[in-house]
Amino acid sequence: MSEQIQDWLSEEDAATWLGVSRITLRRWRLDRRGPRHYRLGPGNSPVRYQVADLVRYVEERMESDE
Repeated sequence: MSEQIQDWLSEEDAATWLGVSRITLRRWRLDRRGPRHYRLGPGNSPVRYQVADLVRYVEERMESDE
């Protein structure tokens, strides 16, 4: 189970992983153009990102730049 928990990143950790600011990541989310995100709870619960989704997002961007 601990391996599954490590697959989830907070907004701050995801932004660091991507090399962008939290504000940029939040803007992408609001514009529906960033990596897939999840709310793991009701209402205004914190946003989380799966590492696999971040990898996919970066790979898709790299392919479109070629």
